[in-house]
Amino acid sequence: GLYASDYESLGDEFLELECYEEALDCYNKAIEIDSQEVNVDLYLCKGDILHKMQNFDEEMVCYLQIMDAGAHFDWQYQELGDRWSRLGHSDKASVCYARARDLS
Repeated sequence: GLYASDYESLGDEFLELECYEEALDCYNKAIEIDSQEVNVDLYLCKGDILHKMQNFDEEMVCYLQIMDAGAHFDWQYQELGDRWSRLGHSDKASVCYARARDLS
């Protein structure tokens, strides 16, 4: 069978082709296979696709899952903060920027 990383790579290729539904399917499959931990990069990509599809509720769910699991790197919190800002949630963005500072 395919590994989570295979689905992630395939999703990246679909994303480059702007085939958002297909990319989302691949990312969801990767998340399903690798369900033990939250792959922050994958969830950020998934959130970006949902944003392009104007599915803001599901996009927020992705970001909440990252916040619950915790990111590992300052830049991941920085990216997450930028996405919360884009959605108009300055409170959550501030939390993420503070976490980024703590890790840097």
